[in-house]
Amino acid sequence: DNGDALAQLTVEGSEFWIADESPENKNFSPESLGGSTTRLVMVVDDPDAVFDRAIKAGATQVWPVKDQPYGWRVGRVVDPFGHHWEIGKPLR
Repeated sequence: DNGDALAQLTVEGSEFWIADESPENKNFSPESLGGSTTRLVMVVDDPDAVFDRAIKAGATQVWPVKDQPYGWRVGRVVDPFGHHWEIGKPLR
């Protein structure tokens, strides 16, 4: 075992995969790059609940969930691997 981890996750029925950094496959973590090359936005029905679950699972708050002037309720976390996630929904 080389310590690499791969996981298939599901959030409110949406599946995605995450894996450890593997430079040999050109997969780098934001920490290695000094920042992320993508912006992840997770649109969910209850951003407050999903945000709280992310924090309990090991994410760190960047800014809390709140109503934004551009018409979204959204907050941002950073996961243990350095990926930033915005969790929110459009306000209707």
